[in-house]
Amino acid sequence: MKWIYLSLALVCESVGFATLKFSQGFTKTSPTVATVLVDLIALLFFVLALKKIEASFVYMIAAGVGTVLIVLTNVIVFKQTLNWIQIACIVLIIVGSVGLQSQGYTH
Repeated sequence: MKWIYLSLALVCESVGFATLKFSQGFTKTSPTVATVLVDLIALLFFVLALKKIEASFVYMIAAGVGTVLIVLTNVIVFKQTLNWIQIACIVLIIVGSVGLQSQGYTH
């Protein structure tokens, strides 16, 4: 269940960044309300995940995987294009996260 909580937190975080962009600096009411609600839900899921997973690991995953999800959201929703260096850096983030986890960093 802890991994489901962490996954939901990361998805909500990604959605929150997208709605933040749509809020245009908190000048649009509906996207602003959506941003606050989705970010509060993300916070709730992070708290639930932190009950069972070490904080340093949650932070590492949130920083790495969260960054990748937000980039993918930008590519899909906002039609951002990526060059080969950006793609290589995203791959390095994923490899680094998997590498740290595989070395027992989770406990």
